[in-house]
Amino acid sequence: MMLKKEFLDKVAENAGLYKYQAYMFWKAFEEVLIEELRQGEKIKIDCFGTFYTSES
Repeated sequence: MMLKKEFLDKVAENAGLYKYQAYMFWKAFEEVLIEELRQGEKIKIDCFGTFYTSES
């Protein structure tokens, strides 16, 4: 299993970014995703997945 740090290290390497830049992207991605889900939005990212909330 790949941990978050390892994942971000690979993202930085593949994108030619500093590790800090990859981390900042991930942090922003999480914040936007969570905020939109809290507002009831459905988010579809091609080749990655669809995110939404549901009542259980």
